[in-house]
Amino acid sequence: MDFLNSIIEKLKELMDDLFVYSKKVNQMDLKYLPNNGLYQLYEKFNQLNKKVYEFGLSIVLLDFQDTTYISDALSKYLKDSVNQKEYSDYFSVLTTAPKRTATREEEIDLFNIITLIKQNKRLTSLFLNKSQKEIMASLPKLYKNIYKKISEHIKKFAYVIYVYEGPALTYSDLILTIKDILTRKIKTENKIREIKKSEKNLVNKQKKYLQRLQPNKYHRDLILLAQNVSFIKYWRREQQSYCYYLIEPLLKVMARRLNISLKQLRFMLTGELEASLGKGQIDLGKINKRMKLCALACESGKSVKLLEGKTAEAFVKNIKKEIINFSAREFMGQTACPGKVKGKVIIVNTPDDMAKMNNGDVLVSFATNPNLMPAIRKASAIITDEGGLTCHAAIVSRELNIPCIVGLKVITKILKDGDLVEVDADRGVVKKI
Repeated sequence: MDFLNSIIEKLKELMDDLFVYSKKVNQMDLKYLPNNGLYQLYEKFNQLNKKVYEFGLSIVLLDFQDTTYISDALSKYLKDSVNQKEYSDYFSVLTTAPKRTATREEEIDLFNIITLIKQNKRLTSLFLNKSQKEIMASLPKLYKNIYKKISEHIKKFAYVIYVYEGPALTYSDLILTIKDILTRKIKTENKIREIKKSEKNLVNKQKKYLQRLQPNKYHRDLILLAQNVSFIKYWRREQQSYCYYLIEPLLKVMARRLNISLKQLRFMLTGELEASLGKGQIDLGKINKRMKLCALACESGKSVKLLEGKTAEAFVKNIKKEIINFSAREFMGQTACPGKVKGKVIIVNTPDDMAKMNNGDVLVSFATNPNLMPAIRKASAIITDEGGLTCHAAIVSRELNIPCIVGLKVITKILKDGDLVEVDADRGVVKKI
């Protein structure tokens, strides 16, 4: 346990190094830097990020897909200690860290802004009755205080939905979100109270459950480790998302120098980027083919290979197809947050899918990410292919108290938009109705 905690502390230190460097680069005037200077900045970022991944992924592997060591050990202890009805709640409560994620902080700040807007009838009417464009034009002129708060919100939280490659939260995005929440008549002041009450209840429940369990040192340390591991993975991804957001201006400058798009630049290997910036030559045909299809293949004991073109096509063709029972009507996964609901399935894997989502729908995803939060907030339940104690869906569902089952493997291939399902997250079971 002490060794694992030392890894977590080292990860925090490395993450801080990456963040400080990313912020420094973000504040630099890059216009007059020579090409080799731009590449050196980027290469240093990559080296710092690599160190973060080395320590960060060692933590993830403790509870990822089939290597669920922490979940298995804690699950066995709880199943031996409490009855079946209590198990799901105990597991969910004791694996949740009593800390706020940046996503939750962003949500609270947004609800506070909307609560202020609702105190002004004219301003509320503006959001409800005018177009996005009209609202955006009116705020800086007529409602400077709210405009300032929205601007500060964007400056502070733009990175939250960025993940690996953006886009970041914008002024227009936030106006649409506020308009949607007001239109749906969500009582934001109640939401803020519910969040604070939920946080207090979590701490009280944890104390109560630990008092009842009376765990020995090993099991107490195991519970604390489960909380730290689940939170630290989410925290690390949020911080890396922030760093990717901060470093984007550097990528854009390099792309302009090479006369290519940001997306094309992201498909270049670092060696190719260095050579192109040095010589001014670039193989666009190769990059565009890579954008259409490429794969990273890793065999045990061998180096990672980038496959592209016909080699990638052959590799994909030869991947062993998983046998799926499409006639099955009941599926078992791992409970992330308990509860029971019935609802309509909506498959949401990318931000483009979110437009399909309505209040009360069951969100089904291969794996959720912060950029899917607008859809997640509408969900009555979440079910995912990927699983584990540390996955995004598990952490967010517990934070928002949404019934959630993870680790269903191929559920996105079996269910389709419009299917009706019963989600029994108390037992980790999804039934197709």
